[in-house]
Amino acid sequence: MKYTKHLNRTGYNMTPEAFKASRKELKLTQKQLAESLGMTLNMIQKLEKGDSPIRKVHEYAFRWVALKEHKKELSHEYQEDAFNE
Repeated sequence: MKYTKHLNRTGYNMTPEAFKASRKELKLTQKQLAESLGMTLNMIQKLEKGDSPIRKVHEYAFRWVALKEHKKELSHEYQEDAFNE
């Protein structure tokens, strides 16, 4: 799945750079990601700057958002295909 290319295969040790790149790949703003994860904007900013450690719970939550976004994209593509038939 393309949304997890920045995540370590084990699901751990995500770097701040990978966290930010993954968010951008999902085309989410920091505020949108914060809302999706139930976090504050300030916390997302700290994670991306490396001022706060990225813990397993952050990675698992991020994966959940990525899967949710991927599912929305697939659903949208399916609806467009069905409309064009």
